[in-house]
Formats: sequence, structure tokens, C-alpha cells
Amino acid sequence: MRTTKNIWIGGALLACLGSASISMASDLHIGDTIPSLKVDRWMKGTPVPRFEKGKIYVVEFWATWCGPCRQAMPHLSELAKKYAGKVTFIGVDIWEDQHSKPGENLKAKADKFVVQMGNRMSYNVCAGSDDGYMSKNWMAAAGQSGIPATFVVGKDSTLQWIGHPIDLDETISQIVNDKYDVTAFATKTNPAIDKAKGQEALGLKFYEPVDEALKANNFDLAIKAADDAMAKCPKIYKFGLAMKKFETIAKHRPGLAYAAAMKVESDPDQRWMASEVYSMTPNLDKRCYRYALAFFLEKYKDQPNNFAAPAHYAYTYRQLGESKKAAEFFQQYVDGLTKAKVDPVTLEASKKELLEFKEAANKSSN
Repeated sequence: MRTTKNIWIGGALLACLGSASISMASDLHIGDTIPSLKVDRWMKGTPVPRFEKGKIYVVEFWATWCGPCRQAMPHLSELAKKYAGKVTFIGVDIWEDQHSKPGENLKAKADKFVVQMGNRMSYNVCAGSDDGYMSKNWMAAAGQSGIPATFVVGKDSTLQWIGHPIDLDETISQIVNDKYDVTAFATKTNPAIDKAKGQEALGLKFYEPVDEALKANNFDLAIKAADDAMAKCPKIYKFGLAMKKFETIAKHRPGLAYAAAMKVESDPDQRWMASEVYSMTPNLDKRCYRYALAFFLEKYKDQPNNFAAPAHYAYTYRQLGESKKAAEFFQQYVDGLTKAKVDPVTLEASKKELLEFKEAANKSSN
């Protein structure tokens, strides 16, 4: 499970990847008959009990914690309005648990999010069923490991297109006007789906030993398994493995945290993940936070306009107990979000967090 906080970089998040997507599933290619729609509940709009022949559907996968998803929602709303009566738009909430807090009411969180988005999310919205059917039979089956992800269902109930919602305009226009060449798109896309599925199978080989050790609460073995996997895995899996490793160390072996980070100082990928995790984890050796701060200062030295930088500085200074500096940097972060005109949910959450930073700074000065 990914537990690090999402930080905006130039208007987009570092990633919106789903670790749950690394699982074997049946195949779903362009041109295939689409799976059924299996939902837990409808949160907005008109419920769609089933896909009907002769109708076009856009199925969009999202989560409340996914910044790029929030960015795409107003655009999807515009398209839903433009093609009202011709195309049915459906937003499907998945993977909410991947950034959850212990005991958090995920259904209430999603419901609140939809209300807050208001007319920026003006289409039918549901939550995928609790058994993960939508994630497995749509996302994983089509080799999709990140959100937002858009699927277009044609009038013959076959999958016509998969992509990012920002690229949907031309495709949906062609499909509505019967000018879309699904064969050409299938020729280009289906090999990529097969490649992604092959990567999933390979990913299982590297992740399973780590996950099995974690389930057994054998944390030392999990750390070793992550190191063993990173020594031979393709780069695509390295960040996830490093994240698991340092989250395990920070939570279950905090006394080893600084030494573990120093061992990978020459490995930029592991150093990055160690810094991400440590900056968000309280009560570690202060050297861990200085290590993280040094990494972020180096990382952003040539990116003066990257407003993710002050967020990283803020979190790290907070762990170091320098509350005033932390509040100052987080104010810069919120100013950057405001200037970038990010969605209101993200901005509201960040402003609320800024109040916490300021409150801590005031207490430390008294």
C-alpha cells in the first residue's frame, strides 16, 4: 500500500499508481466485448444498471487521492454536457484504500468528495464493488496500472478506446459520428496491452516475496526480499519495491532507518524513496530528516519554480522540529497551488493543512 502524501509537481502528481493492479487477470483488448458494470453504490447522476446495445459509454476510473483525476474531471464534465443524449459518462471510484488512514470511512470520504466537486464533476458517478471486480476485470485485464484511465464502450458493447481523459476529445467525436477506425487503434494498442500484462506477470515475481513476508509480519525478511528483488528487477518495479522497503523500515525497524538510507546513498532511486518516506514519518533519528532534506535540496536546486519543493521542505522541517520554517515553506506550496488554479478539493485540503502548520509554529514560539 502506498502511504506517502501526494505532492503536486508542475500541476501533476508524482504518480497515481495502484499497487493492487499487480495481479493476474483475464485479458481485455480493444475490440473485445466489455465486462459488466459492477458497483457498490451510485453517488451522483442516474444509475446505469447495465450497458445497452446501440449506446456509447465513457467509463472513467478515478480516486479521491489522485490529483490528475481531479484535474480531468472538469474536462469530462464539459464533454458529458457536449454529448448529452449521445454518450453516457460514468466515473468509477477505485483503489480508495491505497491512501487511507487507519479506521477511515472511505465511503463517506468519497461521498464528500463528489459533493465538494460540484459541477466540476457533472456526470454519473459510482463506486466500484468492494470485491475489486472493476479493478480486476477492467483495469488489470487491460494492463492499466494508473489512473485516471478512460475506457470507451461502443454501440456494439465492445471496447473501442483506452487512454487518458485529456486525449478523449477527437476519439469520442469520431465514435459518435461513426468515423472511428477501431481496427487501426487495436493494431497499435493491443500489443501494448499484452506487453503490460507481461510486465504484471513479471511484477508478481518480484513483489510476491515481499508481500508474503509482510503478511507474515516477518519484517526483516520483507526488507531482504525487497533488496533481493531490486538487485535484479527492471527499473519499472524499483520505486514500488523501494517504497515498501523504507516504509517497513520506518514503521517496524526505525532504529535501522538512518543506516539503511546511508547504504543506498549512491542509488538515486532508493535515496528518493527513503527521503519521501522519512519526511512523512515522525519520531525517527534526526539524521534521517537531515538526509531527506539534503536530498530534496539537491533534487530541486535547478527547479526554482517547482512548487512541490516547498512542500517537501515543509514536511521535512516539521519532522526536524523547525515549525516556523515548515509553516513558511508550506505557505509557499499553497501559494503555488493557488496560482496554478488546482481543483478546489486539493486547494481546500492544503489550506486546512496549512492551518495545522501555522498552529504548530505559533505553539513553538510561545
